[in-house]
Amino acid sequence: FPELFKTDASRASTNALRQAFQLVAMIISIALTPMVTSAIGYGLTALIYGILGGAVILYMSLSSKEVPFTEEEIKPKLWESLKDLFLNKKFWISGFANAFYNRGVTYAVLGKQFEAIKDYDKAIELNPKDPITYSKQGDAYLALRDYPKAVFSYDKAIEINSKDIDSCFSRGIAYSRLGNNAEAVKDFTKVIEVKPEFTDAYYKRAVSLRGLGKENEALADYRAAAMLGDQGAKYYLK
Repeated sequence: FPELFKTDASRASTNALRQAFQLVAMIISIALTPMVTSAIGYGLTALIYGILGGAVILYMSLSSKEVPFTEEEIKPKLWESLKDLFLNKKFWISGFANAFYNRGVTYAVLGKQFEAIKDYDKAIELNPKDPITYSKQGDAYLALRDYPKAVFSYDKAIEINSKDIDSCFSRGIAYSRLGNNAEAVKDFTKVIEVKPEFTDAYYKRAVSLRGLGKENEALADYRAAAMLGDQGAKYYLK
């Protein structure tokens, strides 16, 4: 990994792709595989998956090359490396936390929010410092209309990562659904300060401003949202 992707930016983008494909794999395993097996049977499904997996492994084995100047470096011994890996507590904690997180995301995509929350809880128990899991948990509570718990989860995400604008925006939505328009306006304002092109933040702040009786400020936000292409704002201004 360090040899193939030498810069932090390339490693970050590669890791993002890895996470995305893991999510796709989870969706396939949970949603698509039962449909395939019911159509062609378990035996043929296993054969097809085996061929596809073998082809990928073969391609990666033949196409990945060592960087020339590292070929002369002393290679770690296999069994010692495996021993160190199996005895590394952080490796197992991270692995299980990611597994629960990824399954939770898959459940959320399938609309199974309660199951998703259970998995997010397990992931948080293993890794309580991951803001992304808290944010996804907030999304699940938001989908279930459990707005107080959504606010709590977004609070935790923002507490860990104060630059988490997505959680800030979603918390603003939860606040607005609770009728706490003052806090909602604060969150939408923070989002706009960081992302002035965030169309939906203007529209939702306008709605919250109207809830506070600030019609002139709300009108200014509706106009800003309309200029950025928001159809709801355009309809309101007609």
